[in-house]
Amino acid sequence: MNEDYGRISPVEGGAEPIDPSLRYRVVFAVTKPVGDSGAPHHDLVRVARVLTLLAEAGVSIEADDVLAIVSGPATATATLGDAVNRPLIEQLVARGATIAVCGQALHHQGIDRGDVLPAVRIDVSALSTLANAQLRGWALIV
Repeated sequence: MNEDYGRISPVEGGAEPIDPSLRYRVVFAVTKPVGDSGAPHHDLVRVARVLTLLAEAGVSIEADDVLAIVSGPATATATLGDAVNRPLIEQLVARGATIAVCGQALHHQGIDRGDVLPAVRIDVSALSTLANAQLRGWALIV
């Protein structure tokens, strides 16, 4: 993974490190608009950081343990037209994360399903994805 995407700094003796005895199942709500700086979406970079923290602690993630649901003003980051976030999304998926986009947001923003990146799953809604994940015991990262 591109070091810039998930860079972490060692914190010797810090409290609350990643615990390899736990199964980490986390969901991210990616809703903020993308800035004009040309940098990857901040929340997707946070997903990369979690993957790096888990890997550094020796935690193997299982399929769908790390999920990011993209919606609202961030919806366009999951499309073929977003050249800035595409490499990051592809790398996140290659590392085991699931990136999904809200089907309701696609519809309301007039984005065609065919314009969604192939690596991105289309969910019925971000609301149902977030609720389902939390009811199944996943931690919401805000």
